[in-house]
Amino acid sequence: MGEKELLFRNIQTLMETLGRLLGEDCEVVLHDFDHPERSIVAIINNRVTNRQVGDPISEYAWKVLRRGLEENEHAIVYRTYTKEGKRIRSTNVFLRDAGDRVVGCVSFNQDLSRLEWVRGWVDSFLRDDGDSVDEVADEFAHDVMAILNKMVEQTIAGPGKEIHRLTKDEKLMIIEELDEKGAFLIKGAVDLIASQLGVSRYTIYNYLDEIRAKNRMM
Repeated sequence: MGEKELLFRNIQTLMETLGRLLGEDCEVVLHDFDHPERSIVAIINNRVTNRQVGDPISEYAWKVLRRGLEENEHAIVYRTYTKEGKRIRSTNVFLRDAGDRVVGCVSFNQDLSRLEWVRGWVDSFLRDDGDSVDEVADEFAHDVMAILNKMVEQTIAGPGKEIHRLTKDEKLMIIEELDEKGAFLIKGAVDLIASQLGVSRYTIYNYLDEIRAKNRMM
């Protein structure tokens, strides 16, 4: 058995495993460049290009053979389309004999159709739809009181002043903002907020009545 035949036989023993490993969307082809008009010696997952053993090398491969390969050129990678419209990513690894003559190649032709469909789905899912989807800071806590505490602390810090320096209008603004955030839907909110603002719970109720009465008039 000649050197090239031994090389091809060894590669063919790997192709079945490579085909299973890479999946049915990746075609694995062994080409014999000594017979380019019927170069395919073995092919796995041939549904990608629908070729058979005995079929010729591709048009692009003909061009590569025509121009010749550089001494250190071991592989080429390119994208193309099949006549059915499939988008293919091709990687061709060249095989050389002991005299550095290029005797063939192993081609990996990846059908990108399903990958591109998945990418399109992911892109559409993550796409920024402008005003239709708001991007906001959110709190995913295990305890509703932790959420309330953070909400109150951030809102009270809004005016940028110490608690004892807050005016009534500023306190009203804080209570109104907390009301809009839904703070008072949480049990115990009135007592917590009153404690944080240094006022009585009855003051908080009065502030709420004042704010809601004002909003009803608007």
